[in-house]
Amino acid sequence: MNTIRRPRKRPRVKSVNFRTLWWLLVREAYWSIASLPQLPAFGARLRRNLAKRPTWWVRRRAEEFLALWPTRRFRP
Repeated sequence: MNTIRRPRKRPRVKSVNFRTLWWLLVREAYWSIASLPQLPAFGARLRRNLAKRPTWWVRRRAEEFLALWPTRRFRP
């Protein structure tokens, strides 16, 4: 049985944890929308703060940011 109390003996090789992938994609999308090139000194601190926020907060802020600045939206 693989639980938190008894982890796998060897890591998975071909599988993906979709919960972690979604967490990462939401934050990277927010970062690409909200990052400002003129503030590189605060980048590490802002990324650390972003990692601690819940996903609902990050999504709401990204939606608010896009409502204010629709030119930041990705267009292929």
